[in-house]
Amino acid sequence: MAQVEPEYEALDEFNDLAKAIVEKHSDKFAGIDLAVIAARQITNKDRSEKNNKLYEVIAVKPPIREDCKYAFYIIIHKSDWDILEKKHRLLLIAQALHAINLDENGEMVEGKVNSPDMKDFSPMLRTFGPDYLVKDNVPDLLEDEIKWRD
Repeated sequence: MAQVEPEYEALDEFNDLAKAIVEKHSDKFAGIDLAVIAARQITNKDRSEKNNKLYEVIAVKPPIREDCKYAFYIIIHKSDWDILEKKHRLLLIAQALHAINLDENGEMVEGKVNSPDMKDFSPMLRTFGPDYLVKDNVPDLLEDEIKWRD
């Protein structure tokens, strides 16, 4: 049986919430240029049971980047996005932004994505604890005061 090709649609809510997060937590997300990050949702199929990644961050590499206005794409299935509460959507966005590689000067490094290991994503684990994308008692990144633990 032929595999169904995914159909993508812009996920404007992701982009709007990311902007609000970066503005509110400007010290934490300094160096993140949202103008070169695009969120897309897969609308015609659900994530397979074999795929344990809720989202994917894809870096656009040279030479394609030369003709593409975006350096990074964040891909999520619409069905996964739709079941998340707002506070979990915000945490997912913050987690995805941690995948954007920054150099020692805090500038974005295009063409490379951080892997979700303890080194790059540790502020999320230290600040919100394990399983923060499924726990009920997590803060709202836009409404609550957050003390980031780097």
